[in-house]
Parts: sequence; C-alpha cells; structure tokens
Amino acid sequence: MQLLDKLRDSSKTQNVPVIIVTAMTARGLEAEAKAKGAAAVVIKPVEPKAFLELVKQVLETGGA
Repeated sequence: MQLLDKLRDSSKTQNVPVIIVTAMTARGLEAEAKAKGAAAVVIKPVEPKAFLELVKQVLETGGA
C-alpha cells in the first residue's frame, strides 16, 4: 500500500495502472487498494492465463 500511495502521489506515475499481487487475505484489502487507485488485486497463487487476461483488460481500459 505504501508503494501504491507513492505512485499515486507522483505526477509522473499517478495514472499508471497498478495490479497488486499479494498473499495477504486481510479483510478490506481489496477495497482499500481500489480506493487508493489500484486497478485490481490478485491473491496468490496466481493462475497465469487468468492473470494475463487481467493485464490485457487493465491495459485496454487504462486501469479503470
């Protein structure tokens, strides 16, 4: 979350789409990340084909 905050605080990176990949399953993590501007949150283990599709989707929509 700290890195996401820093990315959003910089004018150079504030619009870069961010997908968070984590092993953490804390309640509210996804909502917090999306509120801070993350495009998506993926909980490990990551299925490669599904992740690739998610990346394509995020790039096509600009992270929205």
